[in-house]
Amino acid sequence: MSSDILYSLIIVAPDEPDREYPISQPTTLIGRDSTRADLVLAHAWVSRAHARIYADRDPCRIEDLGSSNGTLINDTPLPPNEPRDLRAGDVISIGPFRLTVRSLARSAEVPEGDRASELAPEQAQADAMAVLGRLATRRASGEGTATPPPPPTVAPDREGARPLEPWVGMPSHGSRWLQYLPPIYGDSDFLGRFLLVFEELLGPIQQTIAHWDLYLVPDTAPESFLPWLNDWISTLVDEHWSADTQRELLRNAAWLHQARGTAKGLCAHLGIATGCPVSIDENVEGPHTFRVVIEGGGRSLDQRIIERIIDLNRPAHTSYSISIK
Repeated sequence: MSSDILYSLIIVAPDEPDREYPISQPTTLIGRDSTRADLVLAHAWVSRAHARIYADRDPCRIEDLGSSNGTLINDTPLPPNEPRDLRAGDVISIGPFRLTVRSLARSAEVPEGDRASELAPEQAQADAMAVLGRLATRRASGEGTATPPPPPTVAPDREGARPLEPWVGMPSHGSRWLQYLPPIYGDSDFLGRFLLVFEELLGPIQQTIAHWDLYLVPDTAPESFLPWLNDWISTLVDEHWSADTQRELLRNAAWLHQARGTAKGLCAHLGIATGCPVSIDENVEGPHTFRVVIEGGGRSLDQRIIERIIDLNRPAHTSYSISIK
């Protein structure tokens, strides 16, 4: 390399004098554990292994290591385990500490072998330009194949097609997968855009895995996933009901299982499913009989579903009748 980029951190703390920490190695671990961390920030708000700075290429990067209290970059929370670029003047907030990034360029002597290798790409570029010049001359004189028509500037509309929208959280300038490659590939714009194609394809799967816990909560699960939840917990949910009704029934599934076989549980189940007040009159037609009274208010109710809910909740030795008012 013809120059060596060095970084340093100006550290400001409430009860300590300001100090400067030079970053002279490819990775620097920041934390409060003096036996592990390269840069020790002794405070209870700082995790033992809080963050790591990568200075193997320009710009340097920082990654929060899943710390308890998080890391801020210019007062913006840094997502855990996602390296972000750092620029000169950026302020890193870790607990009560504020670390300002400072970059310095230091020239270095270049060995003759390295100097020759640096000149090789320039010669290759000159040769390529010469070839392009000859091709342009041939095309101007009419030799070779005909010039292809220019590509359309606007994509043709497809009837009924949904507009393409990027996934939330997907980068637009280059793939984040570059961070997993050797540093020599980190500055390749083409490779970043090329990998972005595959990241866009696999991004929805990664997001589903990362937020799988939200699929298991009725309030946050996608509407298409509600029947799966119903199958897992064996609760009577009809797919024709509104999403709000299905979510409320799934939310109360544990209590409904506990109250199954009781008048209170049956009233609650029917009340959620129909959205109407429900009452039960016991022993009105003899022992072990009951009547279910539903205040429908003129609404159209599916008696088939009502009977299924009653059969699911009633004791096996009882019989019943239904009255819809």
